[in-house]
Amino acid sequence: MFGFDLIGLLFIPIIIWMYLKMRQGKLVNNTVKELEASGEIYFGQDGEGKPKMMVLAAANRKGEIVDAKGIRLVRLLKPAAAFDFPEVIGKNLEDLAPSKVTRDAELRAALKNLKQNYNRLKSEKEPKITKRVSSKRIVKRKT
Repeated sequence: MFGFDLIGLLFIPIIIWMYLKMRQGKLVNNTVKELEASGEIYFGQDGEGKPKMMVLAAANRKGEIVDAKGIRLVRLLKPAAAFDFPEVIGKNLEDLAPSKVTRDAELRAALKNLKQNYNRLKSEKEPKITKRVSSKRIVKRKT
């Protein structure tokens, strides 16, 4: 009987964490939908493994940020939270200097990654396209 209670107590935080992760996914999707009307969306996060911060920015064709939001991601049992990020609105993604925008290290890393993603996507002239020629053979077009 004691073992069953202990296992039940271990599952409660896991269930709460899964619920918070689900809400985080909904929050990110809703934020993307909200920003979609403003322009093309670019994102950056502060780390590869388990990021703590995500920045979403809507930019026009010139690369100028029209709208931006930051999201503090789920940590332990702390829920994700979105916030407006007016400090970067009106700045160009190419000229963005994360160290001048904020003192928060996680936010600076996310902005640096955002800028790298923008530059990488801008430098790609034509994305790689995979075409299915027949049901058995796949041909890759070189770029």
